Amino acid sequence: MDPILLLAAYAFDILNRAGEAAQSTYVGRVLELLAVRRLLEQAHLRYPHHDVVPRLAQVMIQRADTPPRLPKDFSLEATLSGLPGGDDVRRFLYEVAERRIAAAGPGLFGTGQKITPREAAFLAALRGELGLS
Repeated sequence: MDPILLLAAYAFDILNRAGEAAQSTYVGRVLELLAVRRLLEQAHLRYPHHDVVPRLAQVMIQRADTPPRLPKDFSLEATLSGLPGGDDVRRFLYEVAERRIAAAGPGLFGTGQKITPREAAFLAALRGELGLS
């Protein structure tokens, strides 16, 4: 499978796990997904000298309705080994999850505390999974 498609499958997996950690209301989920969409649309501006991140963001936009499946034997290290800018990709993957989680809080229309202890624990675990300090 194409490495960008593998990274997109991994990014969608991260987004799903972030959503499970967030346990948002319907309105909260809408706010979260709008925030992620904006991040994806701005990837080429945030990473102007990087080819992989904007391509990954574009694939995520194109495949939002039919996300690719993450293979059981997926390895981030193996996927990134043939691509430039692995650290930027890791940061972007983290940013995707963080953007979803921080977009809405509990309470009326998602305006409460933005990151709950459960969400903070998920983000900390994700940082470790991605090898970010």
